[in-house]
Amino acid sequence: MRSLALLVVLASTATARAEDATLVRVQVTHETPLERGRATPLSLGVVLAPGLRLLDDAPLVLELVGVALQPAHRVLYRRDAVDPRAESPRFELEVRAERAGSPALTAHLTAWVCRGRRCRPVELTAPVPLALAGGAP
Repeated sequence: MRSLALLVVLASTATARAEDATLVRVQVTHETPLERGRATPLSLGVVLAPGLRLLDDAPLVLELVGVALQPAHRVLYRRDAVDPRAESPRFELEVRAERAGSPALTAHLTAWVCRGRRCRPVELTAPVPLALAGGAP
């Protein structure tokens, strides 16, 4: 019976995480093509599905992991946003593409999303599309 309960919890967690991707996403709002070895500005926005809002006093954490890429800040909080109280917070940061390898950036978002008076935590991990200047590999 315990194994059945654990299976139900694991299945509902997987379903909730898949549903999180339909509620919120992290997207590039302004991008300059990356130049190897140079700092490049990048703007990331947290975008909610229609009818949803972020819980005002709840934490919002955006963790960034780069491959062949170094973000200036690996962890960003709501207070780091250009306008922390915006409906869709936007973060301005710099990234530096290393001289070798294919740069890639992954964002992991943890936040509370509300519809009306009902709120719930969401977690989302997604790749952030990036382009190299001149189409260099």
